[in-house]
Amino acid sequence: MFAEDIKKLTKENSNFRTVLHTGVHSQIVAMSIPVGGDIGEETHDDTDQILFFVDGESEAILNGETRKVEEHDVVFVPAGTIHKTKADAHRAQE
Repeated sequence: MFAEDIKKLTKENSNFRTVLHTGVHSQIVAMSIPVGGDIGEETHDDTDQILFFVDGESEAILNGETRKVEEHDVVFVPAGTIHKTKADAHRAQE
């Protein structure tokens, strides 16, 4: 069982990617994407992903469709979907 404060764990995470829990068909990962950075394009054939954005502004790109996302947004990525998350470079200018 995993029952933790995901916002706290993610804000404390200084690694690009830290696996917090792995189940049979899903995984909880805390990520810290630098401003202007991205996770690279990826696909997970056997698992869905639920992305919860804790802070900042980003773009979620799923099968070529781009959506702006920000703090408290959730994006559902079905298994087999080509996806990428890109941190907003405009924040670097603020």
